[in-house]
Amino acid sequence: MAGLKEIGKNDRKLIANTIRIISAEMVEEANSGDPGFPMACADLAYVLWHHFLKFYPENPNWPNRDRFILSPGYGSALLYTLLHLYGFEVNKEDLKNYREMDSKTPATPQLGITPGIELTTGPPGQGLAMGVGMALTAKMRAARFNKDSYKIFGQHNIFGLLDNGDIMEGVTSEAASIAGHYNLDNIVYIYAKEKTVRNNEAKTCFSENVKEKFKGHGWRAMRINGHSHRAIHTALKKGIAQDRPTIIIARVHAGYGSPSRQDDPQIHNNPLGRFELRETKRRMGFSPSSSFYIPREVKQMCRDRINNLEEQYFNWLNEYNEWKNEYPELSTEWDEKKKEKIPDDLENVLLENIDKGQMSTRQMSKSVFRKLMELYPNLVGGIPALVQDLGLDIESISLMKKRSFQGNMINFGLRDHAMAAILNGMAVNSDFIVFGGNYLSSSDYMKPALRMASRMNLPLKYLFTRDSCRVGQEGPSLHPVEQLTMLRSIPQMSVIRPADRMETAAAWSIAMQKNDGPVSVILTSQSVPKLRGIEPRKMEDVMKGGYIASESRDKYPEVTVVASGSELKPCLEAKKTLLSYGITVRVVSMPCREIFMQQPRAYRNSVIPIKNSILAVVEASNSMGWEELTWLPLRVIGIDEFVKSGPEEEVTEEAGMDADSIAHEVDRFVGWIEEWEEDKDRLEDENS
Repeated sequence: MAGLKEIGKNDRKLIANTIRIISAEMVEEANSGDPGFPMACADLAYVLWHHFLKFYPENPNWPNRDRFILSPGYGSALLYTLLHLYGFEVNKEDLKNYREMDSKTPATPQLGITPGIELTTGPPGQGLAMGVGMALTAKMRAARFNKDSYKIFGQHNIFGLLDNGDIMEGVTSEAASIAGHYNLDNIVYIYAKEKTVRNNEAKTCFSENVKEKFKGHGWRAMRINGHSHRAIHTALKKGIAQDRPTIIIARVHAGYGSPSRQDDPQIHNNPLGRFELRETKRRMGFSPSSSFYIPREVKQMCRDRINNLEEQYFNWLNEYNEWKNEYPELSTEWDEKKKEKIPDDLENVLLENIDKGQMSTRQMSKSVFRKLMELYPNLVGGIPALVQDLGLDIESISLMKKRSFQGNMINFGLRDHAMAAILNGMAVNSDFIVFGGNYLSSSDYMKPALRMASRMNLPLKYLFTRDSCRVGQEGPSLHPVEQLTMLRSIPQMSVIRPADRMETAAAWSIAMQKNDGPVSVILTSQSVPKLRGIEPRKMEDVMKGGYIASESRDKYPEVTVVASGSELKPCLEAKKTLLSYGITVRVVSMPCREIFMQQPRAYRNSVIPIKNSILAVVEASNSMGWEELTWLPLRVIGIDEFVKSGPEEEVTEEAGMDADSIAHEVDRFVGWIEEWEEDKDRLEDENS
């Protein structure tokens, strides 16, 4: 922490105004973006980065660095300017290429593109909530690896900059409640309270008492003038010293320093304009004709700050090496956590731990999780208050407690949206493997954060139970209908719906090995019958996402029936009925469509015929999305409306997911295709 008096008032003002001008120039050059927020927050950003934030640009992933989250991603010009001034690999050309295709400076901060970016942000509230996850993992890391004489892990803070939109979104209240409950004193957020909300005045839609709201969540809250360096410095110093999370409500002016557009609601949507930018430069003592100019004094002060941080970095490194020598076992565990070793033949190891009796795939998953917790001590996660319903009531899982972070699972209560966003923060640049779970119908509450997980390619593992209307008497409000389609529509998300113990073991093996995006494992709450009439299977085929479960006597069957999860059993039974009608059938199990579509074409064609057949897909879900499997005639037997409440067997029949209904629909489809072909042949004869 650097004292404010070390730099004169005029020099402090010069750095802040440099941040303002460069940010506004970036937006002007792109002819797109928001100059208002960066100009409003330049004083806040200067005091935080120059006097408090702990980082080392030569090693952006230094474990003990402070994290800075720009939650309103539209203000990204501010963050890119800071990264440039403080030595990260963002040069002046990168600033000039703001919002250009494939540049280091995209419209919103994106993880993995720009050095120094901690999170992909943009949607309001997501950055704030993910920061809570980062704070939790810092506490968990410290609990596992620190010793009385060596406090070297988790000794950093999570700083965030928020706007009106962040505060308004519901996910913020959920996340703030969790942070307050766990006394996450390593969070210090600054809420830049402007008079505007996007292109409207804030008073037209927002009048709540933010200070009292956060105090009610267990935070320390204070109000300051966000353009007073002394007030900002004092507030940050107090916030860091608190025994609970802190929010600093800083009153700021959008477009601060602009002669005629300060507090103009439209400043969040448009560049200043060349004339206004020139006049702003003139007012701040810059040459109106200058372009991306950084005064020599500013460069030197930023270099001095980097040199000071370099000393802190190497002091920490020396202490870290001493810790490694003093505690070699902990050091080995730390190194192993970062490597995330996957045992050979993991799927078969997991399969051995699943009983062969009849049970739900959720119960099968419970057996798998017991083994996974043994294999991966760094497997941590969080769920709503549904431990038993998700099959996670096992002895090796211990709940996190208030002010105690040795546990490996967080009870989020009923805060589904924040839970998903917080899990994202736990998974970012983390040495933990992170899982989460919920009812499948409640995945809608999690959707914005699931999308962000995919956007950042986070290797999160989700388990969703109560996978279909077969939950029966729970009623249509809890019957998932469109959720599988929703999950599959998210890029990078793999959705696996296993039918039995072998597929359940394969599902979790795939989930544990996937590192380029999240995986959702979809599980039944009801028992699934043993599969009879299924071909002898190889685990390697199951791992390909789709395979032949029951072959036809013909090379090209009249119908290929594709099923997932609990629909595989009735499809195998329906095959017998169809055979009695003289219809040849191949049954394909497809637990994961995404993985199947990644297989070589030759394998896909060996499973789903490319000619002389028609395709029927059976799944107790919305019927959209299966068109990518084939160019053959396709009939999806799904559920496209809400189903009545009742006992499982009756609801299954009502939904058309029993064997007789499936056989009837496939038979009708075959008949329709035969009529169509006869009509086509007749028309061809008439026209010849």
